[in-house]
Amino acid sequence: LGIFLANDLYTVFIFFEAMSFASYPLVVHNQDKDSIDAGNSYLSVAVIGGLATLSGIFWLTSVTGTAVIDELSFAATAFENENTLFMIAFLIFFGFAAKAGMFPLNGWLPKAHPAAPAPASAALSGILIKTGVFGAIVVTSRIMRGNEKWAMFVLVIGILTMFLGALCAFMSTNLKETLAYSSMSQIGFIVIGVAMTQFLGEHGAIAAYGTVLHMINHTMIKLVLF
Repeated sequence: LGIFLANDLYTVFIFFEAMSFASYPLVVHNQDKDSIDAGNSYLSVAVIGGLATLSGIFWLTSVTGTAVIDELSFAATAFENENTLFMIAFLIFFGFAAKAGMFPLNGWLPKAHPAAPAPASAALSGILIKTGVFGAIVVTSRIMRGNEKWAMFVLVIGILTMFLGALCAFMSTNLKETLAYSSMSQIGFIVIGVAMTQFLGEHGAIAAYGTVLHMINHTMIKLVLF
């Protein structure tokens, strides 16, 4: 709730990191070797991703003068160096992509789900990874609004995540691991929707409705499956 209701990116980051450390005990709950390894993998990705995101937020603030989400569209449009803005967006996106389990930062997802108890896996898959999608939406719709190169980058990430998640789910023999890869694939669908909000221009609301609807669908159904 702190992430979704935050007014600026610094507040988002604070709650984002608090969520990472608070969810760590869910992964290592069983306290066996697999759980500890999965927890360490999850925490490593979360910390590295968080540092990348924080670096991007610092850089964004220094060149635009604001981190307030509602002000980012105007501030980013006024900034003329597209390459610098792309790098800033990439750094911020990196941490959120890691949390969402997007390719190629999805390594922790199939480890954490089988190791965690079923209720914890449900929370990780149904709720926690959606915070990563929220970050992708903020970066795409606020910082890089109308930028087709960025939209194409997000689209490619979404397609790779979708297909590889489905392929790995098909090959998996562990049911919880299969559900984890399934979540990865569904995140790919959602990220494609995020990219399409930019490609569709004035009709982007259609993709936005589809993206939000699929986030809700995936959350509800995956909770039941776990």
